[in-house]
Amino acid sequence: MNRDLLKSKLASLVGIENVLADEPMSSHTTFHVGGPADLFVMPGSVDQARNVLEACDAAGEHVYIIGRGSNLLVSDAGLRGVVVQLANRFANAEVREGGAIVATAGISNAKVAALA
Repeated sequence: MNRDLLKSKLASLVGIENVLADEPMSSHTTFHVGGPADLFVMPGSVDQARNVLEACDAAGEHVYIIGRGSNLLVSDAGLRGVVVQLANRFANAEVREGGAIVATAGISNAKVAALA
């Protein structure tokens, strides 16, 4: 599938404002390094994330899943494929019975530590 067609498909799933082409990864890593991702997608729910992954799989596109981009080094050449960011929209943590902490990919380590 060509990039414009995939971008259109992903935009239909998550909204055009949540699909960016040639997005600099330096804007999404704590080290502020990294060249452009072919497509950068920010799903707003688990269902949207699932649909994005299914669409990328059907298109044969390589997918990178990131959280907040901490401790992530990306080459200045960027990333070929689709980056799916599970950051602020997936920033939840809770203490469950027995003391287990369950955290999603977008929560900061500091917030999980404070909860602990």
